[in-house]
Amino acid sequence: KYLSKKEILNLASIENGMNIFDINLIQLKNRLLKNTWIKDVTIKRIIPNKIVIDIVENNPVFILQKNNKFYYIDKCGNVISEIKKDKIISLPILVLNKVQDAKELYNMLDLNILPVSKNTLGWIMLDPFYVKLFDYKKRVMWILDKDSLKESAYNGRLIWKHLVNLKEDFKVQQITVIGNTGWLKYKQ
Repeated sequence: KYLSKKEILNLASIENGMNIFDINLIQLKNRLLKNTWIKDVTIKRIIPNKIVIDIVENNPVFILQKNNKFYYIDKCGNVISEIKKDKIISLPILVLNKVQDAKELYNMLDLNILPVSKNTLGWIMLDPFYVKLFDYKKRVMWILDKDSLKESAYNGRLIWKHLVNLKEDFKVQQITVIGNTGWLKYKQ
């Protein structure tokens, strides 16, 4: 999905016409696993003249902004690769101090606990007190209390549901929820 066949063959240092018995499969696997996009590799020698390489790629879920650089990270917060101009994937931007928090946030998105879905999330910012999320589809910024995140997220979804029922949702610019209390900021 992320690496092309040509990139994989270049990493493997395999060319058409090579004798398949001259290829050390363990060295080949180790060479491929050095690439941060590759999570696992299975290699088979098929007689008389084939090498089959099965790649399992790391799946990026966020773009991490750190020290004015951008990196693709997986759902556990592991850095896959620094973003390069030739490989740009549209993902939500994550701004945080501890990369370990990425796993918890991804799980909350995966379980639909947060009031923003993975499909409409533009960015997430984690500071010591709040989780800030931007829903680019609804054009709404969410600010949720970090210490009571699940409760704040649940109450935020209730507030949003109420706004939709009142047909007021399109007027809202920002929703701040701390525990059981919520504040709305309307668009000018």
